[in-house]
Formats: sequence, C-alpha cells, structure tokens
Amino acid sequence: PGGFACAAGQGGAILCRDAALGWVPMPSGVRVNLAGIASDGGDVFVAVGDYGTLLRSTDRGRSWAMLPTGERGTLEPGDLSPTWAQLPTRENKVLTSVWMGPRGDGLIVGRDGIVLRSTDRGARWSRIQSGTTKGLSGVWALGDGRAWACGGAGTLLRSVDGGARWTAVALHTTDDLFSVWSDGRDVWTVGRGGAMYRSTDGVSFTRERAGITDTLLSISGNARGVWVASVSGHLFHARPRGTRWSLSPVRTDDDFTAVSAAPDGGVSVVGYWGTILASP
Repeated sequence: PGGFACAAGQGGAILCRDAALGWVPMPSGVRVNLAGIASDGGDVFVAVGDYGTLLRSTDRGRSWAMLPTGERGTLEPGDLSPTWAQLPTRENKVLTSVWMGPRGDGLIVGRDGIVLRSTDRGARWSRIQSGTTKGLSGVWALGDGRAWACGGAGTLLRSVDGGARWTAVALHTTDDLFSVWSDGRDVWTVGRGGAMYRSTDGVSFTRERAGITDTLLSISGNARGVWVASVSGHLFHARPRGTRWSLSPVRTDDDFTAVSAAPDGGVSVVGYWGTILASP
C-alpha cells in the first residue's frame, strides 16, 4: 500500500520498507520460519509459517501479535511472544501462503490440504474443508468470490464464494504447483520443472509452452505484465495477456522465492539469502 511493503522469511525475520531508511527489521516475536506474508492494502499485514504460526499486525508491521489458528504451535528456542503458550493446540501444520483482500477477507493454505478463512481483516480464522489432503503451496483470490489454491501433484482448487467451499480443477498432471495468481481475466499457476498453466475462464486450464525448465516458485502481475520467479534466480516476464516470455536482466546469484507486482507498476523480488530487488 502506498509503496510500503513487508517481507518475511527464515528464523521469524520480517523486514518492512521505510521511505527514509529502506528495509528495516521488525520484531516478529518468533524464530520459526515464515513462508508467506500479505496485506489488505491498508495497515493490516498477516504472516504465516511453520508449526501453524500465524502473526498479524495492524500498524504496518511495526508490532505483531500471534493469533490462534486451531493448529498446534511448537515452542522454538528464543520465541518471545507472550501469547504463544495460550494458543489452543490440536494439529501441527505448516502454513505456506496467505492472501488478504481490501474488504476484510483473507485465505491461508498449508500442508495436508489445510485452508483457513477470515472475514474480519485477519482477526479471526476458521478451518475450511478443502476436499484434499495434498499440501497446498499457493492461494489467490479476487475479492468477488473467485479464489484458487494450488499444491502438490497437480492439485488445483477453485472457489466461487470467497473460499467457503472448494472444488477440484482437473489439470491432468502430477506437476507440483507452487503459486497461483489472477488479474481477473487470466488465471496462472506455476510449479516444478517449468510447469505453467493458464486459464481465461478460471475453470479450464491449458499448459503454456514457454520453453522454461526452471522450477517456478512465484507468479505475480500488474498492468505492465506478468512476472515469474524461479529457484534458479531467474525472473521471467510476459506482457499483459501475452504468452511470449523473456528473461529479465536481473543480476544476482541468489535463488528467488517470491515476486510481487504492485498496482503502481513496481515489481519486487526476494531470495533465499536475503536478496531484495525492486524495479520502480
């Protein structure tokens, strides 16, 4: 929102971008690995990670509170959150990805087909039956009820009611899928070994022959185009609604883990070893 951004990673690391100071570490209160972070476009950020960890900030990442998810949290040495021991413990699930919408809705996915849903800006979350036990790695929604989640062995789910109910999409593949994204017209999902599938109606998907063999971990886009980040440290780009992919000239030896394209046209990429790259 407004050029502000946060990134989350290993050891409970959360960095937020300050206009004057650049990227500044924020105290998350935990040392578990965090796998996903998202904003509602305002002041609320939600981060998720190992052991069912769910963190929420209402002041743009300056302070974080741990929320109950119904998943079991395992205390790690050095965890500082005073609320950790008060959480209900039932299951031990890795949470992998989170999406937040501007109208207060949110979705989280994770291991063993877990889906969590919020309708109050991430303050409370409820478990939703996904219909699968496959691990889910990515989730995206449009705020109009349409949502998608992707995961292991070609798993792709869709919802038309904001994530309250899910149905399987037949891709006829066993490719592991790691990320899904939509601009409201096309829906993309990417994964292992250059797997890339596209839909123009959100229901029927076809494989894109992009000539890419990298394992693709993240996809995002805006009015300038669509970007895909690979574990090999490559960033691929296609024009809006295009199918011709080119390699972007980024210089790093890091392996990329996520790409985020902002509505204002900016694109940011983060990597395994702390790399953060941005294009205005």
